[in-house]
Amino acid sequence: MIFLQHGIDMSRYSACNQKAVLDVPRSARWQINHRLHQLSIDAVCERDGTLVVEVDNAVVIAQIHSVVRQVLEPRQVLVDWLDNCWAQPAACGIA
Repeated sequence: MIFLQHGIDMSRYSACNQKAVLDVPRSARWQINHRLHQLSIDAVCERDGTLVVEVDNAVVIAQIHSVVRQVLEPRQVLVDWLDNCWAQPAACGIA
């Protein structure tokens, strides 16, 4: 079982069919759990308060990171990040 904290560089995590314990505030666990289920990612809030997620591939890791960030980051941080994305040149070379 792998222990993941909010803010960890998940790009270095490469696992297949492993369980990960997310270290997130108790107040956010059910919201994160619900969103992960909407994305068809197996997750469960254990009785001890931990959030355990099934990690199948790198896409799941990116989705977990995105969901945790969306729930835990302050709104202004997310707005600034989105503004920065919009300011970047298009990937296909069209600005």
